[in-house]
Formats: sequence, C-alpha cells, structure tokens
Amino acid sequence: MTPENEDSILQEEIEIEEIPNSTYFLDKDRKQIVGTIDDLEAIKQAVFLILNIERMDYEIYSDDYGIELDELIGEPMQYVLSELKRRIKECLLYDDRISSVDDFKFEVAGASVHATFSVYTIFGEFEGEVDIDV
Repeated sequence: MTPENEDSILQEEIEIEEIPNSTYFLDKDRKQIVGTIDDLEAIKQAVFLILNIERMDYEIYSDDYGIELDELIGEPMQYVLSELKRRIKECLLYDDRISSVDDFKFEVAGASVHATFSVYTIFGEFEGEVDIDV
C-alpha cells in the first residue's frame, strides 16, 4: 500500500548524465603528468593502472580497484594461469566502459608470465598486456 501523492519524488523523471571520460595523462617514459586524454586512450591508461595496482594495498584507492596477484606467488603455474584469466577479467570489467575481455594468450618464462588479451570498450577495442612475476 503506497500512499498516492502527486508531488511524490518517485513520479519525477530522472535525467541520466554521462560522466566525462577525460583524465590526466601519465607519461610513463618521462614519469610526469602531461595534459589530459579521453575516450579509448583514457581506458588504455585505466587498464594499465588497474593491472599494476595490488588491490587493497593503497588507501587512496577503493577496495574494488586493482588486481589481486600477491597470493598467486609460489602457486603451481597451471593454477596461476587459470586464475590470471579470471582475475584480469574481473578487475577490468568493474569499469563500466569495458564490455568484455577475451582472447587471452600467456607466455611463461620461469616464474614470469606475459599475458596479452583483447579489451572491448564503448570506444573501440585494443590489445592489453601485463607482465607478472609469480
């Protein structure tokens, strides 16, 4: 039984406003912040940051930001590879601009793994990669 009221906030139209996609550009070579980027380049940078920040290690980031890799150190490589695929997908799909992550390829050299994958976003697609020591 909901009370009838013409002035109810539930009857008002909600306007959805899209948040701008612009962010600061982190120049990894010069180790400086230089200007801004947006759209696909901003997502590429976000993917780089997410995959290089250990989840829950830094108070500046929310507990949902980053990837959990530390607990994979010392585990059997077959387990590491299956978990890497799941964890990469999970942490990247948290960003609502990313629609899917597929086509994983892993190169193993000793205790190091080089992962490449396709990232599909609202602005297009690109090849992502990350190097991980386990």
